[in-house]
Amino acid sequence: YPNGAVCPFQPRLILVISDCVSKGWYTGDVTELLETWAQHHPVAIIQMLPQRLWPGTGLGEAIRANLRASVSGMANSQLWDDDAIFRHEEEQFTDKKIPVVKMPVVTLEPESLSLWANMTDGKGEVLVPGVLFEGGGRKDEGGNGEKENKGEVTAIERVKRFYAAASPVAQDLAGYL
Repeated sequence: YPNGAVCPFQPRLILVISDCVSKGWYTGDVTELLETWAQHHPVAIIQMLPQRLWPGTGLGEAIRANLRASVSGMANSQLWDDDAIFRHEEEQFTDKKIPVVKMPVVTLEPESLSLWANMTDGKGEVLVPGVLFEGGGRKDEGGNGEKENKGEVTAIERVKRFYAAASPVAQDLAGYL
């Protein structure tokens, strides 16, 4: 199927395992693919990084949400966003009539996986943390994976950012490499 689409007539469960830092998360390419899949299937991001580092990834610009499903195997486009009525930020999407891509975000911790599995099974009382992406194939003008006003990032700046965000164990490991 074109553009990474999967057959909408066959039930699928799609898991995207990522740290959400590649260029596609900033250009809108990944969001466009997720939006296509989420129309017909349950999709989740399995985030490899700890939640404290998410603001520095492609999840950083997304709106946080608590999502729930009322039936088993519900496509993401049909998920309920429990925070919608309390959130002023969502108005930025609805006022402009821009589609919203609802995406559960799961970590590899047993509690997180269990919550998501229960939600996917249609247990309506289960809330799963997630994000709302702006849909509609939006792409940054610069398309370079960084915000336009940041310009080119030097190697020294990348190392500084790593040491500012990394755990002591990760810093030690990087030093050994």
